Amino acid sequence: MLGQQLELGHYRTEFLKSHGIGVIFPESKDAAFEDIRNGGFDSVILSYSLSDQTAKELVELLKQVNPGCPLICISEQRWYDRELKPDATVLATDPPQKLLDALHRVHARRGSGIRRVK
Repeated sequence: MLGQQLELGHYRTEFLKSHGIGVIFPESKDAAFEDIRNGGFDSVILSYSLSDQTAKELVELLKQVNPGCPLICISEQRWYDRELKPDATVLATDPPQKLLDALHRVHARRGSGIRRVK
């Protein structure tokens, strides 16, 4: 999960973890780029708190490293994400369950499951 709103990001992270989803939450731009380069993830969630330029750069890198990886954007407004072409968009005001639902939905469309952690 990539974004700058740490408190909200940690809240969403803990919610996903409580439902058996493994989450990597890099707390800097450099760490986010490094995590994408290292791979080992099933999907990427970008937060509305990222600058447009950073979001675009992360998506470009993601497409190079793992072109089939599902992308979910958390956005203040749905139109913001059209340029990034996410597989799903969740509004920032939506409860965390909507994010979990979006993860399941994008993986179901691709015929893949989400790796669970214990």
